[in-house]
Amino acid sequence: MKKFIYLLIIIFVFTISIIAIHSCKKDQSLSDNTSTIKYSPEAMSIYYKLLSFKNKIENHTKTGELISPDSAVWYLEATLNVSNGYPDSSYHWLTTDTSYYSIPIGPQGNVLMDDVIEVYNQMLDTLQYQLNQIQSPIKFLVAGDVQIQNQNNDLDLLLLNSYGSDESQIPFMFQEDDDWYYGNMLGKCDGTQQWKSDAGEEIEWRVNAQVGIGKLVYVLTKDHWYWDYQTNINPYGDYRIWYRRDTSIIPPFAPCIHDDTLNYYYPEALDIIHTIESLGGGCPDTLEFITVDVKSDTNIFIWNIIDSISVIDYSHYYVTKYGKYYLIPDL
Repeated sequence: MKKFIYLLIIIFVFTISIIAIHSCKKDQSLSDNTSTIKYSPEAMSIYYKLLSFKNKIENHTKTGELISPDSAVWYLEATLNVSNGYPDSSYHWLTTDTSYYSIPIGPQGNVLMDDVIEVYNQMLDTLQYQLNQIQSPIKFLVAGDVQIQNQNNDLDLLLLNSYGSDESQIPFMFQEDDDWYYGNMLGKCDGTQQWKSDAGEEIEWRVNAQVGIGKLVYVLTKDHWYWDYQTNINPYGDYRIWYRRDTSIIPPFAPCIHDDTLNYYYPEALDIIHTIESLGGGCPDTLEFITVDVKSDTNIFIWNIIDSISVIDYSHYYVTKYGKYYLIPDL
């Protein structure tokens, strides 16, 4: 039965279907004539709001207009993604970077549109700076997530930008002896590929090979941890996300994850990330997958001080971006 499931997964991956199994549904459409885009009324409403905001930026208009903090976040995030993001473009490596901004809060808890425009221009400068740090001829913004960190005298914002780089590859199942150390760019278990990749990175680029259609207007970042996905049918452990506990007097070297094990966790990652929450997965019911950053986590603590027995927990967790795609005219 398991082999049959894996065969279905292989067929699915090699066809590079736009719509994943259990994938969330899109709120866009194309007309019968595929060369002509049909924009939804909601998409056009969003377009005109963003166009008005962008005109204020380009005309350097000082309006004194007050808007709510939530509206400020919406304008910043939507304009950044629609004007500069390419979530429908393929890539191989994913890079995530952070930056911080602050907007003074005025009467009734609102903020000046003039200050929001100033912060948007700062975000563009940061975007260009972060792109310049990526050493690849192919590099672009996939998605930016603007989050409110604090809201007292100032509106403190965090921007999480995800960048794609290098040419994409067709994803495939792990081959025989395709064994990788769990994380930290330690490479393959045979000593090759050190500082180039690891097991988490290898799962990550395969999952990220599927891209969406359209532009992003709303972005949400969500973490998936192993303890949220228990199972009793995993031959390699108790969870659907990779986890391992080592107990040793002398801490062992980083765990090696073998190809058969990776061929269990890779399809499970696809299923967890794309299946909607109401069906037991991790995708919010009204949103769609954008990117996943597969992180490696290591926790070391002493179990028995007298005998110096250490306990080390190794695991992967998925920092996943979801959002709303729209077919929308260029700004």
